[in-house]
Amino acid sequence: MSEELLKIANAPTAIAEANLRTSDSDPIQSTRYPERQSETTELSGSEGTGHITFVRQYHHVAGMTPREEVQIGHYQLSILRYFVRQEPQHIFSEGVHGPIDNDAVEIPGLNSPEEVQQFLEQPTDTLLRQLSLYGAEMVYAKYNDEVSIHRTIANTATELAIHRAIAAADPERAEYLTMEVREDFATQELQRFYRRHPSADTILLYGAAHQFSDNIEKIPNHPSLSSVHFTELDQLR
Repeated sequence: MSEELLKIANAPTAIAEANLRTSDSDPIQSTRYPERQSETTELSGSEGTGHITFVRQYHHVAGMTPREEVQIGHYQLSILRYFVRQEPQHIFSEGVHGPIDNDAVEIPGLNSPEEVQQFLEQPTDTLLRQLSLYGAEMVYAKYNDEVSIHRTIANTATELAIHRAIAAADPERAEYLTMEVREDFATQELQRFYRRHPSADTILLYGAAHQFSDNIEKIPNHPSLSSVHFTELDQLR
């Protein structure tokens, strides 16, 4: 699966609903995946510092079929349930490159704590596709309005410039831009945060193929780092 990002974090309701309509002649028969979580310690932190949990994700990309969106929705559901259990207060999201107003983002069917709780108990294919489109962090923000969703890149213009450069680049440079450059930007945002909140615990929600331990280690008085991976959809790699 391509690591290119298409997070529709603020999609208009009409567009989201249109994207979710499928033909009756091609029904989705959803597979219910068991949740198997693997956690790895990647980096010990400096004394008195906080902790970063790197949650490795598979996420929505352009051109997915409805069936693929449901599969991604299952993976994002594992992440959402993890967030509900862990109750994080700070999530740095791959899909965010600007301030997020949780109340301004409308997620049809998943727009309140009650709707999210019902979905957690009885997930449907339609709402799994919604979860795929918006991402676990945005839906979790509807469940817990005290969470802060942080950007992992300075602004929208920078993100678009990177995507244009990737589209025009040869494969080797495209991989460098997709992986290392975007990892550098995410690390910069984390470093800014930890200057102000050195003992905080955070979530870094980013593509499963990325690596951050070398970058985090370069942060002065760096936090510790672990990674969490949900193994039930490894075939999507």
